[in-house]
Amino acid sequence: MTKPHTTRRPLSKIHETIAQVLYAERARPRPGWPSGITVAAVTRRRAAGASSIDRLEAGTHARVSPAMTTSLMFNVYESPPDLIKRVTELAEATMEPDWWTHYRPAEACWLWRHHVEQAAHVTVHDSLIIPDLVQCHAYAAALSNVGTTRMTGPVPGSDPLADRAASPQRLTCLIGEAALRLDIGAAAAAAQWRHLVALDALDNTDVYVVSFATGPYPLLGLEYGMLEFADGTDPLMMLAGVSSAYLDPAGDRARALRRSLHDSLARSVSVSAFAAASIGPDWTAALPGLTGGSDNR
Repeated sequence: MTKPHTTRRPLSKIHETIAQVLYAERARPRPGWPSGITVAAVTRRRAAGASSIDRLEAGTHARVSPAMTTSLMFNVYESPPDLIKRVTELAEATMEPDWWTHYRPAEACWLWRHHVEQAAHVTVHDSLIIPDLVQCHAYAAALSNVGTTRMTGPVPGSDPLADRAASPQRLTCLIGEAALRLDIGAAAAAAQWRHLVALDALDNTDVYVVSFATGPYPLLGLEYGMLEFADGTDPLMMLAGVSSAYLDPAGDRARALRRSLHDSLARSVSVSAFAAASIGPDWTAALPGLTGGSDNR
């Protein structure tokens, strides 16, 4: 939930996240407060001053006090403990000059999921597992059956192809061939191939593959994602996997990864071209059940 009356731009996506959560927790209906707790009521409890609350909920408080957010959420808003922990972790990061290095993996992934739908352009890469944004249900089920939690997959009961087609968001996905060769069973593999090709045919989605034949490429072995926003705020760039970290978008490492992405894309081909080259011209018949369309089972 975004504070409806503010027109000020948050300082960053981390500040925006804190602002959204704090406003939502204050405005949440509860017994005795059907429209949420008023700012005046908060100030009477001396948890924070009115100007501080306003700046926190606008995302313009540069250094967010962890003690203040904990006091507000625990003593006044009675927020869930896991939410308090995450917001406190974000607040602690704002106190550091290089905030993107101060995330624990759970908070980094949570912040990514919090903003992925707001991004104008999402770029993802993995060379071991199909990224969750382009997984079909059959593939996600195959991973969950062996306890893989690295990716979340599509929402159960959803139609991921229709959802992607209707999205105003642009998606660029780069996949290493090893991710496509993972043995998840013939039916699930065919469903995933069909889904990738159907996604690549959409106007707002590009799916590329880097084949084994190209040899090592710059992003090999990395799980990388970037969220770019239409409002001009800095992108979120994340390296994830066993551990997760955000990158300073103006830093040397982020610039190197942008170059790596550019060079890796230059070595890739569309998923349809890759299928035709690696499986054969009649590749739709070569894979069980691969007769066109997507798979939403």
